[in-house]
Amino acid sequence: SSGDADRSRKKSISVSRATVGLSRLFGLVGHFTENSKRKITRRSFSLPGSDPNSDYNVTLIMRIFLTGATGYIGSAVLEALLRGGHSVVALVRDPEKAEHLKLRGVHAIVGDLALPKYYAAAAEGCDSIIHAALELFKRGPDVDRQAIDALLGAAIRHSAKGQAVSFVYTSGVWVLGNTAGAAGEDAPVRPTPLVAFLPEHEQLILD
Repeated sequence: SSGDADRSRKKSISVSRATVGLSRLFGLVGHFTENSKRKITRRSFSLPGSDPNSDYNVTLIMRIFLTGATGYIGSAVLEALLRGGHSVVALVRDPEKAEHLKLRGVHAIVGDLALPKYYAAAAEGCDSIIHAALELFKRGPDVDRQAIDALLGAAIRHSAKGQAVSFVYTSGVWVLGNTAGAAGEDAPVRPTPLVAFLPEHEQLILD
């Protein structure tokens, strides 16, 4: 039945609230400096009958869709991906920045997170999707939700073709609020008002 088929594609999930300066993005992009201490949520879409704990994406050259490629975190991720020899498809708002990325061998798509019709198909054709863009303006929560819905949909369609895919969502330590000291992986979530929408979006991905 369709329900059995959906269950057979049950997603394997791991979550990390990265609070150290140097993080390893689960072998996919290698090491990169994460001075802004962003939180990383990973969701893997496993093939039916496969081992959800297998490191299928550690040694393979992958085609990766990246948002926020010219931002603070996204640009560091991009550097690591290019060093690893991966093929990168990047969503960029600024045409000038897009041209710069093209010179480096990146397939740059000029577009806006709020308009998935311009990038959803490209994301669907990738082995991994990394959502590193974040808007903190008034429209930020709605735009981020639109992007998540579009990118998760692309990942699910890719998986439905029998191809493994992973989804990475970068949040921020502001979701932890005032920790009154060092915060570990089990720290409670008490977001500041500016990022109050992020915990709900993280849970949306995990669900």
